[in-house]
Amino acid sequence: MITRRANNPENFSRRLTFLRSGRVAWEHILKQLRMKPRQSILLPAYIGITDREGSGIIDPVEATDTPYTLYELGDRLQVDLSMIERRLQTGRHPLMLVVHYFGIVHAEMDRLSDLCRQYGTILIEDCAHVVSMFEAENATGAFGEGAFYSIHKSIAVNEGGILRLNGKLLETPSISEQERCPVEVLEQLVRTNFHQINRIRRVNYQWLVDRLSGVSGLTILYPNIGACVPHDFPVIIHDGLREKLYFALMDEGLPTIALYYRLIDSISPAEFPASHELSKSILNLPVHQDTTIADLELLINRLKFFLSEFRK
Repeated sequence: MITRRANNPENFSRRLTFLRSGRVAWEHILKQLRMKPRQSILLPAYIGITDREGSGIIDPVEATDTPYTLYELGDRLQVDLSMIERRLQTGRHPLMLVVHYFGIVHAEMDRLSDLCRQYGTILIEDCAHVVSMFEAENATGAFGEGAFYSIHKSIAVNEGGILRLNGKLLETPSISEQERCPVEVLEQLVRTNFHQINRIRRVNYQWLVDRLSGVSGLTILYPNIGACVPHDFPVIIHDGLREKLYFALMDEGLPTIALYYRLIDSISPAEFPASHELSKSILNLPVHQDTTIADLELLINRLKFFLSEFRK
């Protein structure tokens, strides 16, 4: 029947649920799992925790009493697909979480998605650091059965999360009013020009690559990020000077982040040395849309100065 206007809200609609945070979205995914004895979900062995904020990944896992197994990551957080396939072949892992740290993809997502489908494992993408929430269908967040985002980590709001479902294995959850994303956050989300934000973040990132390449005392973790839109700019600080540099910059009103300076207890140094080495040396510089080149110039000049002084 021909109608005067469109009446079916399901036509050409993405399965998006707007929540107060990404961790609420993650918990709703976990609540739908029906675990069998000896089964566990797969989590990456780079998960941080703080006394103030807890852990956006592990807190929902513990709240739902979901058993988990950690999988090893490389020294640049890369995912070893051969190792993952060996894990999936056991049939003991109904769900795998892959984290796009810093807004950067660390795995061959086409191959990982195919592996998970082959072995009946639900693939979930942690897109908390992904800025491009509404990119093309084949972009980050579209490879897994579902994904979750943290709005407040990308634009100027204090909360907000998105649950994105791509397949048919998970149901759209019923949410309480307390879990619902505030209207003012949704309004800001709609007003936001992500094309411009993405451009500024990429320009800032490339500027830092150009200015920090070859600087003694640090290594750029990802000199080439391809088409990714960065959440921040991670570097490795050598010679055990990360903490000293972090606080020296902070004292001058130049805040940086160390993601993650503290890992959850189950990620032991003996079993996951690469994760702990990264945790002790990583420093994340800002590239967000409020950051100007003048801001970065000041930050880099002081960073270089302190590194030179500390290494004498």
